[in-house]
Amino acid sequence: MAAFSQGRRLVKNAVAAARWSETQRQELRAPVPQLTPEQREDVIRTLLVSINSGKMRVEPVGAPF
Repeated sequence: MAAFSQGRRLVKNAVAAARWSETQRQELRAPVPQLTPEQREDVIRTLLVSINSGKMRVEPVGAPF
């Protein structure tokens, strides 16, 4: 559950800041392998919906995660 909480918190903070940075991308890579498929889908879906709806700007070049 700690990895899931970490991933959700990271994405939530990024949405609040309206930006997804290279640092956040790197930080998200740590908990993702520890998540169940359902948890991974939840975290990634939240991130992608926020990006696609224009709620945050993506700063890294390439994939957001």
